[in-house]
Amino acid sequence: MQINSRLRKEREKLKLTQSQLAKACGVSFRAYCDYEIGKTEPKASFFFNLHELGADIMFILTGKKLPDIEDINSDEADIIKY
Repeated sequence: MQINSRLRKEREKLKLTQSQLAKACGVSFRAYCDYEIGKTEPKASFFFNLHELGADIMFILTGKKLPDIEDINSDEADIIKY
């Protein structure tokens, strides 16, 4: 699965239309559609805005989901503190 496919999956998880997500992230509808079909790739500012909406940017970029905080054991939590 490529970035464009994962981007669409996250948009659907957020229950937003392409138009709604484009507007919320400050890009045109056409630009967003190009991201989803893989014609172009989004800029960092787009991903920042998308993160603010609650999207898992790690998943979109790498295909790996971030662990839930409840799934982190105490040793891992200690490492994160430092």
